[in-house]
Amino acid sequence: MRTLSLFACIFTAYSLFFAPLLLQGQEPDFIVDQNIFSDTKGGKYLEVYLYIDGYSLRYKENDQKKFQSKVLVDLEILQEGKSIITEKYELNSEEQSKEELRSAKQEGSSITSATQNLMDVHRYALTPGSYTLTVKITDLNVDTPKVVSAVREFECKASVPEKTELSDVEFYLSRSKPANPGILTKPDGKDYIPMVSNSSFIEQDSLNFYVEIYRSAQLGISPYYISASIRQANSEKKLDQYIYTIKKNGSAFDVFTGTLMISDLPSQTYILSIEILNAQKEVLLSTTKKFFVYKQQNEQALQAEYSSRYDIAYSYTEQELDYHISCLRFISNATELNFVKALKNYEDKKSFFYGFWDKRRNEPIQYTEINNWFEYHKLIQYANQKYKSRLRDGWETDRGRVLLVYGIPNDIQTYPSMNNTVPYDIWTYNKLGVQPGVIFVFADSDLITNEYPLIHSTKYGEANNPRWRLDLLSRFKDSNTVDYDNIDRSRDIRGEFFDMTPR
Repeated sequence: MRTLSLFACIFTAYSLFFAPLLLQGQEPDFIVDQNIFSDTKGGKYLEVYLYIDGYSLRYKENDQKKFQSKVLVDLEILQEGKSIITEKYELNSEEQSKEELRSAKQEGSSITSATQNLMDVHRYALTPGSYTLTVKITDLNVDTPKVVSAVREFECKASVPEKTELSDVEFYLSRSKPANPGILTKPDGKDYIPMVSNSSFIEQDSLNFYVEIYRSAQLGISPYYISASIRQANSEKKLDQYIYTIKKNGSAFDVFTGTLMISDLPSQTYILSIEILNAQKEVLLSTTKKFFVYKQQNEQALQAEYSSRYDIAYSYTEQELDYHISCLRFISNATELNFVKALKNYEDKKSFFYGFWDKRRNEPIQYTEINNWFEYHKLIQYANQKYKSRLRDGWETDRGRVLLVYGIPNDIQTYPSMNNTVPYDIWTYNKLGVQPGVIFVFADSDLITNEYPLIHSTKYGEANNPRWRLDLLSRFKDSNTVDYDNIDRSRDIRGEFFDMTPR
């Protein structure tokens, strides 16, 4: 594996105003992206891109009277639930003086400052299968740091030697001829700086893409055509002015790169399609990548439109709307969560709420595939009826969260207090994303609140405790209903307990 040494990413993103840099200390704001490519022998490898917003980090003064940010990166890759790659390493920003930091803030150049943001690229060999990538970031300059994590699921398909294939689509910021080839160097001999932005183009005029073509000679036609086109996410019709097509000859390996001007595209979700065509313009092979365009001027007009549409679609009072927006917490991304904190008035809230669900018409909730508020609201109502505790509404409990994020399970087993255990539930999902046979175990650990916290799950990224059965048994130690110290330990109650619960 080759690792890119720390370098700054020239990156256009949200325009933000920040508190004085030396007092930074909020949780790190970062983005993880990945693409799968093939090597010359048909083997697969994964490229992982990590971008950390430097202005979400704390800077400390070192012995040289310079200020520097420092983060710990904890990366793990699971294949079919088994950990195959783990790495822990530090990333440090460039050293800067207090004056340089203050100057960067005053100029409002935080996101484009080449000395603040951290970026890292890694490459790993893969075999076919289902994977989960988890990246955890810790700000080492914070006294009581909070670990922030991101989880991504993906599949790696086996190469078929006699067939033509396309790699994943990579969006990039720039390319150049390297003096010394490294981790950024692609097989065409050029360095590509990846655009790590969750495929969001914010106030940008152009879209750069990179795709690798494997074994195009197997098409049996030469030359062939390869095309890049853009369409709206809710339409199958290509936008005529956003199509780029070139002719190529069949070969063992080739690349397709290009630039599409997107300055006139309004704020919306789009699909970039890469298609291989024959002379009759019939599609022989294709791949797609979703992206989002954000334009501030368009967005202001769109917000006014959303507010007007909200009144027709929902018509909740501001108090009702505040509650409904809070119920979106578990299915919101980091940007949306931060946006909610900045909502100032009723009109802002209406625009946000309508826009939130308008976006999900084309991007449904990952596991439930719910794409509208009314279906989601049914889950909230169900959770409030079934899982309300003495401390909170049902949707806010662990059982409520799992229901909202993953949907209704395929099976629920409810076990009352028995065999010296507290009551517990086991939820089973036949498949979640790429992962089959997922269970969640909730236990009524205090016998009072009806909270039923999650104590174990086989879902990647959730709390996992292989000793959950023993811990569940031991929860009676401090209970008034069982004399734990006088239990007849000659009787093995665990065997019966284990037999009736899934592994």
